[in-house]
Amino acid sequence: MIGEIVVSSDSSEMLQMACEEGVSIHKRPIEYADEKTKSFGEVVSYCAEHGARGENVIWAPCVCPLCDENDFAGAIRTYEEEVLSGEYDSVISVKSFKEYLWDGRGPVNYKAGLGHVPSQQLPDWKVIVNGFYVASREDMVKWSYFFGHRPYMLTLPKHKAVDIDDQQDFAFAEFLYNRTDSSEPHGGE
Repeated sequence: MIGEIVVSSDSSEMLQMACEEGVSIHKRPIEYADEKTKSFGEVVSYCAEHGARGENVIWAPCVCPLCDENDFAGAIRTYEEEVLSGEYDSVISVKSFKEYLWDGRGPVNYKAGLGHVPSQQLPDWKVIVNGFYVASREDMVKWSYFFGHRPYMLTLPKHKAVDIDDQQDFAFAEFLYNRTDSSEPHGGE
């Protein structure tokens, strides 16, 4: 389902590893990789315009490593069914979020006291995770972003939605990946 894999980086070491795996590479100028010089929108637009080559792009950041080929295939099928029909403009990976939230004034999504409900009855909110984003390359350039205003939110199972931001996230992802339960490879697919 994927015509070409392109690794985009400013790191020669990372690009060499990509070449050794037989995928295409896109060498980014440092200003599009240092997370300071250019805005994130400028980075997305630049990579979509200069690094991507196909009509449609599945942007798969490396910080959500438990997403696999089955998740990407599901995202592509969803794109073909939901986006190409015109109802949505992109596909994004999300996880369900049911937690008791407070702001500076008190509870946001439940009532404290007699109105308290079990967490399973809280609203089903979504959190974007960096598993994948699917859209047309042309739209990514136009939006300066990897999804539009009408994304289809494809929910990942909790064990695949680990988004690595720090060492604890990495350790948790590594733990899930190394699980040895043969009935649930890599954390239960």
